Amino acid sequence: MSRKNPSRRSRAARLSVCLAAVGLVASACGGDDDSADEPAAAEVDPTAAPIDDAATVPSEPAEEPAEPTGDSPTIRIGQIPTSGLVIGHVLDQQPEGLELAGRDVDYSLEVTQFSGSPDIVQGIAAGTLDGGAVGATAIFPLFRQDVGVTIVGEYFEERSGYLSPSFLTRADSGITSIEDLRGRTVGINSVGSPVYWAAVGHLRAEAGLEPDEDYTVVAVPFPNMLDALDSGEIDIAPIIQPWLVPALETGDYAPLFDDTDVQDPYVQSLMVFRNDFIEEHPDATAAFVDDWAAAAEFVREPANHDAVVQAVADATSVPAENLGYVATEEHYYFPEQGAPNIEAIQSNWDWFYEIGGIDEQFDVNDYVISDSQP
Repeated sequence: MSRKNPSRRSRAARLSVCLAAVGLVASACGGDDDSADEPAAAEVDPTAAPIDDAATVPSEPAEEPAEPTGDSPTIRIGQIPTSGLVIGHVLDQQPEGLELAGRDVDYSLEVTQFSGSPDIVQGIAAGTLDGGAVGATAIFPLFRQDVGVTIVGEYFEERSGYLSPSFLTRADSGITSIEDLRGRTVGINSVGSPVYWAAVGHLRAEAGLEPDEDYTVVAVPFPNMLDALDSGEIDIAPIIQPWLVPALETGDYAPLFDDTDVQDPYVQSLMVFRNDFIEEHPDATAAFVDDWAAAAEFVREPANHDAVVQAVADATSVPAENLGYVATEEHYYFPEQGAPNIEAIQSNWDWFYEIGGIDEQFDVNDYVISDSQP
């Protein structure tokens, strides 16, 4: 399933050509006047350090020799410590058996963990991050502020037959319909995240409920959601693995709706790079995209399950014995070679426009470089 590895020089040239086209489109789109202010820089965790014990392997023979450029930058990536970002965690932790051609040769990684996409968006906009995990429906502030960005990969998506976060209530809450959420408090991981918009869109479509008018939104980290439900701080919460299945088994909680009741498939997280980084480091970007594909295929291979679970455990501080579902059909869907699902993302973006999440439509093809496709 691995993609062919063209010469680094020719591939970097194609990346530059594709990026030039993306830049022309982005400049034509422009930004809203009321969103032109640069956001504050995201706070970077000083305890987070790059993983630099990675092994290297030679790439496949190139069509023509690649000229050394001496360009080996550190790519500053923002991620979220949840099991859904398993491709990024595997690339970061580099478990034994994962062969990467570019890591620690053409680039090194510095990964910092954040609580949600909006924080990573701020870091990318401020230039404190070169790229990172951005929700498919959390990317638009970057467009509106004319921060040139390009989608270089997809982490995961929710779809029928795979895991989708369930919005749970306490079984004794008396909440049995969307209308029952009027006057209640809805927990989400962060305002503006894909989970936030799934809730807002569903409550609006099913019962005409609006945030701040008909219900209150409170941000709660995923690991604390069930405690917040039990304490009465919130009345409904999106629960993900590894907490979802054990919570349902207790009988104390009841599902009201899933993300896939809103969008199916629902692309959750994208790997996004700043365009100025790509322009300055095309060889490193090409090497990263190759390694991203290799990490994705490593995740998709059942024989690597134990190694993948351990990599996620190391990245998220969740015990490996609680992560047996990772990279199985009880988990999210991980796309072949970690390539963006263009059709699904476009459908999600069109839906987002229809529910009022954005006031203009965007074409995904204007923000994806061709080399991110298998």
